[in-house]
Amino acid sequence: MRTAEDLKPITKGEASLYFFPQGHTQLAHIHVQEVANPENEFTIIVKPLTGRVEVKEGHIDLALPDDPTSIRDDLGKKMNRRAF
Repeated sequence: MRTAEDLKPITKGEASLYFFPQGHTQLAHIHVQEVANPENEFTIIVKPLTGRVEVKEGHIDLALPDDPTSIRDDLGKKMNRRAF
């Protein structure tokens, strides 16, 4: 799992994904892989503004820009800072 606030993916132990009272959450990619068949892998993409998820086949890395103000949210608004 990796959120927009994690410098590196969390591969061991516990990971947290925070949901806020206003209904939004952190941008996150959660990787699910079958132990017996590692080629069976899916990525659950959590959208920060809506909290909706999208499931994609395979391993999709969460690519973060060096400048968080250079991207736009789900509504097309320019972001002015990271979630935290």
